[in-house]
Order: sequence, then structure tokens, then C-alpha cells
Amino acid sequence: NTGGEWECFFSFLVMDATAVDKFVKGIWDSSITSELERFIEIPNQSPIFDAEWATNGFQEQVVDMFVAWLKKQPLSGYTVDVEKLPGLTPLIFVEIESTLPNETKEQAMENTILLYGHFDKQPPLTEQWDEDLRPYKPITKDGKVCSAFSALFLF
Repeated sequence: NTGGEWECFFSFLVMDATAVDKFVKGIWDSSITSELERFIEIPNQSPIFDAEWATNGFQEQVVDMFVAWLKKQPLSGYTVDVEKLPGLTPLIFVEIESTLPNETKEQAMENTILLYGHFDKQPPLTEQWDEDLRPYKPITKDGKVCSAFSALFLF
């Protein structure tokens, strides 16, 4: 390959990356930011730090919020299942069918990805925060949603 061919190739990648970035930012701004702000406002602490976690309704509020958000997304071929086991925080399982053409069920199983996350929070330790930050009050700072907990989700 000559230098010109590589330059053309990399130019294509940059244009594609720009389109992807624009698409992701559009989705983030139109769908995710407002939900993240709502999530931050819910004082859903880990059961280790909240003796009332099973009865205060915060776990259910977050689960319901996520499931409702998921159902609004333009996805097809998925299932969502919320498992509530006695004495444990709820588990949310989302399975999205593979959409690769001509893929067998066995191939789809081999291409499975498991993602894990949690939706409870640690107790707020406010000693070293900026003056404008509060544990359950989202703010936008330098173009990013901030609070004590949002940093866990904005990486």
C-alpha cells in the first residue's frame, strides 16, 4: 500500500468514528441523561448500609425505572426478567437475541456476552466534595452529570 491509500483508509475510519460519536451522544442526551439524573435522586443504598433496604421501596423504584427505560428502547427480540429472591436484592436479566444472518442457535449461544452491574449505592461521605455537590442531587458540571454516585456510571 502507498501512503495515499492508508491516508484514505484512516480518513474513512475518522469519518465513521465521528458518526458513531454523534450517534452515541444523541442517544445519551435524548434518553440516558434524564434517566441517570432520576437514578441519582433515589437514595438506594446497599443493604450493608441501609437496614430498611427491603421495605423502603428504593430497590423497586430503581428496578422499575430501568425496566421502563428498557421497554422504551428500539430493541426487538429481547426478554427482561426481574428475579426477587427472599433476603436478596433484585436481579434483572435481559436477553437479546443475536441478529447475525444465517446464525444457528448453537452459534448464537457461543456469541453470548454477560454484563454485570449493580444499582445500589454506598453511603455518602461528603467531607471532600465540592461545595455544589450533594449525594442525591444531580448537577451538570463541565458537560457531565455529577454527584457522589454518578462517577460510577460515567467512565
